[in-house]
Amino acid sequence: MIDVFGNARSSRRPAVRLRHLLANPGCIACGAIRCLNVHHVIPFHVCPGAELDPVNLVTLCEGESVNCHLLFGHLRHWKAWNP
Repeated sequence: MIDVFGNARSSRRPAVRLRHLLANPGCIACGAIRCLNVHHVIPFHVCPGAELDPVNLVTLCEGESVNCHLLFGHLRHWKAWNP
């Protein structure tokens, strides 16, 4: 898979995502255990080499009433990122 910036995504990404969620099964912002997403602290388009680095991954929720992924991970705008 290629992202919008022309960077190839790793085929190992789904396995790394699953391993991360098993080790970190709750949103780091609100503690939710449903609707979880694995967020890259440094976005893939900024540093493709950190895509699979466990240090670069955090668990954030994408719930209906609270979306910590959008709020904290992207500062309420999907094109932004929170360093």
